[in-house]
Amino acid sequence: MKYRIDTSSIWVVMMVLAVGLAWPGAAPAVGQTRPAGNIEAVVSSLPFQSLNDEEKQGMRFMIEEEKLARDVYLVLYDQWKIPAFSNIAQSEQQHMNAIRALLTKYELPDPTAGAERGEFKDADLKALYLKLVQSGRQSEAAALHVGATIEDLDIRDLQENIKKTDNQDIRTVYQNLTKGSRNHLRAFNGQIQARGLTYQAQYITADELSEILNAPGERGMINDQGQASPAGSGQGRMNKSGAGRGGGGNR
Repeated sequence: MKYRIDTSSIWVVMMVLAVGLAWPGAAPAVGQTRPAGNIEAVVSSLPFQSLNDEEKQGMRFMIEEEKLARDVYLVLYDQWKIPAFSNIAQSEQQHMNAIRALLTKYELPDPTAGAERGEFKDADLKALYLKLVQSGRQSEAAALHVGATIEDLDIRDLQENIKKTDNQDIRTVYQNLTKGSRNHLRAFNGQIQARGLTYQAQYITADELSEILNAPGERGMINDQGQASPAGSGQGRMNKSGAGRGGGGNR
């Protein structure tokens, strides 16, 4: 049995490679994602816009939630040695880097700076981390269910924060992170199905989950409206009143 080839793991590596292509530029090596410097370039190329308290809090929360995903996956990889956890943890680090680029741009403190694995400013995220790690250590199946649940939660929270901002740079980062999380969810679901099991939606709706799982893996940059667009095109950008700019409008 120890020499069995896990074909579902090969599929996961392919999915992680697709996640890395969410940002424009050369394809990363298998199991890696695009360098943080390129993500910073995308953020810095977009307009500098005013921030309200809700937008600031959203960025602080989301970078810690991405850290939660990374930290849990690293623990579960150490426990079960399932490649999906190691590969996707690398993508979660890139998600953190993307939000960190926003925090740096707007000169906001990074709550994850210097934080050890499992260390969080947000008490609710700390409690959730402990709960998920405990659950994921029970079995391989439980660990994969935890992975899918984290991506399910991440999609829900990113979608909610997209609705709370009209800043093009924030929305562009969140849209691309949401796309990455959809790919991660597909990857974990593939591992779950390979074991003859089924994942049920925990945070997004059952219809949303079905739509994600029945769609192919996503590649390429999307804009602040969630549509395929060349980086920096500005299409679909909205102003503070919600009117469309750059020819995109409310689509």
